[in-house]
Amino acid sequence: MRVFFTRHAQSAANVGLSSDDFALIPLTEYGHAQAAALAAHWDVVPDLIIVSPFFRTRQTAQPTLDRFAHVPVEYWPVHEFTNLEPSRWNGSQPSERLPFVQQYWQQCDPAYCDGPGAESFSQLLGRAQAALDRLSQLPPDTEVLLFTHGFFLNAIRSLLRAPAASHAEHMLGFVPAFRQQTIANADRLEMTFTANAGWRIVEHHAGFIL
Repeated sequence: MRVFFTRHAQSAANVGLSSDDFALIPLTEYGHAQAAALAAHWDVVPDLIIVSPFFRTRQTAQPTLDRFAHVPVEYWPVHEFTNLEPSRWNGSQPSERLPFVQQYWQQCDPAYCDGPGAESFSQLLGRAQAALDRLSQLPPDTEVLLFTHGFFLNAIRSLLRAPAASHAEHMLGFVPAFRQQTIANADRLEMTFTANAGWRIVEHHAGFIL
């Protein structure tokens, strides 16, 4: 089985604009162009398309869904990690949230949940592992396009690189790993799964500079 884990295209939050609802952040005009370019450049006909329920990811996937209108589509909980309570930050800009985001990572408590609508780091890892487990049950010749988010992709990558690590160990290295090998907008991580070899990251495909 082969899966292309794809980060959403450029969103309003990615360029520093305020967010009224983390789940409803839209793409920018440039992001829409990235999504169109992504759809045009697929060199595989998928058997299944999986999409995060968040708006920016659904917008990213839409041109691909239009191109492969005959392909089944499923919406899985592969949405972005929300580490701050949304009700306290809706309408804020990323720069306003930054000190509190930094504090969250510095305390390095994978069980901590900031409030309603947020989740703990352990819950993020649990969602990522559940997605891998669910994908591994698909038929071995399945080709999947999966539209998701940067932190979720980093959680997948962290689990595959250090399967025996504790949640605290994953959390400690999470942000440095994300910075060292950035997963940019419209980037794709191509991965394969076989019963014998398990999961393997094949290639990191860069997104589109238009």
